[in-house]
Amino acid sequence: MKPEEEQQLIQIAQMYYMENKTQSEIAKELHIHRSTISRLLKLSRQEGIVEIMIHGLHDQNFPLENRLKERYHLKYVGVVTCTEGLTRDQRSIILANKTNAYFQTILEDHMVLGFSWGATLRQVANHLTNLAQHTPLMCVPLMGGSSGRIRSDYHVNAVTYEASRNLDCGAILVDAPAYVESASLKDSFMTSDFMKSITEYWHKVDIAFLGVGSPNVTMNKWRYFYGNDFFKEVEQGKVAGDIAGHYFDIHGTYLSDTLDTHLISINKTDLARIPYRIGIAESLEKVDAIRGALQGRYINCLITTQETAKALLNSANL
Repeated sequence: MKPEEEQQLIQIAQMYYMENKTQSEIAKELHIHRSTISRLLKLSRQEGIVEIMIHGLHDQNFPLENRLKERYHLKYVGVVTCTEGLTRDQRSIILANKTNAYFQTILEDHMVLGFSWGATLRQVANHLTNLAQHTPLMCVPLMGGSSGRIRSDYHVNAVTYEASRNLDCGAILVDAPAYVESASLKDSFMTSDFMKSITEYWHKVDIAFLGVGSPNVTMNKWRYFYGNDFFKEVEQGKVAGDIAGHYFDIHGTYLSDTLDTHLISINKTDLARIPYRIGIAESLEKVDAIRGALQGRYINCLITTQETAKALLNSANL
């Protein structure tokens, strides 16, 4: 390998692994095609420039992961340690990197990837990579978009599109709100040729990346996302959380079948049959919501923080 080629590999590896820049950001900064960045990162590992160390039994979070996995019968649990004083975005980036590390172990050719919305999901989309260059892949939103004011980069379409950019693959975006005023309006959306193409993908999703909503944290975001009329249909006092618009109590019991007549989202049956349903969420305020999502089997993989993991185990013993 020529010295200048080695130097380029070092530069790209440092930007990606040390500076936490996405492959798209590196490609733009260095004026190199996105797929070339992915190939050069793979080469940097093959040449020994980058070494990835996986901590197993000696990882302080390993016992927590095992206990959560056994307690909730999960396929995978990833627990990260976040030091005090980190911002929400910084914690989300740590969660996103952990999510991507697991993603690399389950990604295969011809997979369909589904996404919900939110701040954490946006960071996940920013940090997904396709190191083994699996093809073809397709990214799809798992629900409609917001009816009110949320940050545009948290929108389900923005999350889905950003993931497709970083994975260098196709995407289909949704042109419908998550919550509509009437059952007849939902029928109009769902019977359109465009929505039929999306629902066909919902039958085929292999990996779902899911945020977990909580009234303790996201009540105003729920109002902005679904609109004020939505709250007439929800028994707010019983709600522990939601996954892709499906609301449940602390035990995981679904709260409102009537809401389904207004909700444009992957249905419960299609959600339940997805092989990998990865919930990415943290904070003590979300413990009840995450616990409900686990007990209701809305998710079968969990990425969270050490603090949240301990609280989940403690609440399970109450």
